Amino acid sequence: MAHDASDDRTRRSRRVAIIGAGPGGIATAVSLLVRGHDDFVILEKAPGIGGTWFHNRYPGAECDIKSHLYSFSFAPNPAWSRRYARQPEIKAYLEDVVDRFGVREHIRLSTPVRTMRWDDDESVWHITVGDGEGTDEIVDADIVVSAIGMFGEPVVPEVPGLDRFEEFNEPISLLVPVFRTHDDAPPVSGNTGSRSLSRRCTSAMRWPVVVLIATTLVKP
Repeated sequence: MAHDASDDRTRRSRRVAIIGAGPGGIATAVSLLVRGHDDFVILEKAPGIGGTWFHNRYPGAECDIKSHLYSFSFAPNPAWSRRYARQPEIKAYLEDVVDRFGVREHIRLSTPVRTMRWDDDESVWHITVGDGEGTDEIVDADIVVSAIGMFGEPVVPEVPGLDRFEEFNEPISLLVPVFRTHDDAPPVSGNTGSRSLSRRCTSAMRWPVVVLIATTLVKP
């Protein structure tokens, strides 16, 4: 299992545990570091950083907030290639911030949080985490920051014939290739990202390519 620098000290109480390595978790980590506090760990269940920008890799995924506004105040980026940046560029920006500010060494990837229990006697959180291979571990922390966001789990709608799409439960990034493989038009529920096939597709994300291949509009 990947680990941060302080893992070698068994059951050491970390002052801060951050759950999630998306933009919120990254910003929290940088805020701690610039204040001289490096006793923290970021627990991320995915195999990569970025949160929604890691999970959503469908063709044409982009942000509908102007790029210079969709940036950290402590890490402005004057080199955005587009007014509305696309997923690969946003993901690369987040990767750069993680490296530039020294956050990466504190991140534990593929480490889902199973449970959290507050211990009154020790005044500490006992956090049970897994490594994806059936092995659990206890991580202790004085403070826990939840940066999991609202779109961590896909919501599969009840659509007739859905069983034909074998990979539907995979991240939204796989949906468009699957639909094309089956030579069907993609069903999109609602007219904004937040109403589409998964909670992972936020209201700040567009579907430009999907719109191009959609052929039928059904009004309830």
